[in-house]
Amino acid sequence: MKVMEFARQTHVYTLYEPRSYRVGKFSDTGSAETKRETILDIKGHGFLKRLWTTHGKGDHIKVHIFVDGSDCPVISGFAHELSMAAERISCEQIPLGGFSDRLSSNLYLPIPFADSLRIDAEPEGEIGGGPYWQIDYCLDCDEKPPLPRQTSQNGKPVLVYDTLPSAPPSADREPLQFIDEDIELHEASPHNIRLEGGGIIRKLVISGKDIDSLLLRIAFDGQPAPDGLSAHGNPGDRQPKPHPEDPGISGGD
Repeated sequence: MKVMEFARQTHVYTLYEPRSYRVGKFSDTGSAETKRETILDIKGHGFLKRLWTTHGKGDHIKVHIFVDGSDCPVISGFAHELSMAAERISCEQIPLGGFSDRLSSNLYLPIPFADSLRIDAEPEGEIGGGPYWQIDYCLDCDEKPPLPRQTSQNGKPVLVYDTLPSAPPSADREPLQFIDEDIELHEASPHNIRLEGGGIIRKLVISGKDIDSLLLRIAFDGQPAPDGLSAHGNPGDRQPKPHPEDPGISGGD
């Protein structure tokens, strides 16, 4: 999906921007299985980053999100319908607002709060097991994204922004550099790739036959390379034979 790739790129571009906040996470099973319950109630300022939920039937759970002590929810409705409404918001500022695969619901829209955040949930009939919850938020955060506004169309929720959040930083940076090589490796003859200058490795893909026997070593800033790792991330069963030069990146097809 192009939108997923764009979301990933947006996330990666902001990884090394200076930030200051406290990360919060809530995980639970069974809350709101038979009746309405408050599944999260926190004090402080920050914003909701992600809400994920699933249950046996996939479309029988409602969620209600309240901020700053208000009795009126900012967002309210069936979790899968809210996720699909958020998915329709796709732009540079919000590359992926939500996602639903009929069984699980993901809401990625940032929901800011100045004093408190409360999330209620309730079942609509028999839910068929669960529900399961994963909620991510941050506290003491300087970022202040605007609140989405909920309307409806044909009985389904619609989420809109009167003012979109600020776009991700677009400071002048070196363009992405790609290295794409087809190589043939032989025992005790590693292939070395050396990259000069500072930067970030954003993606590393290795494919080929007998990938389980491939050893990968990565060294930074002139440091000796560590013991080889297999393609599955386990320590290599054997040590690579010495090579005249410390490898930067060893691996290949």
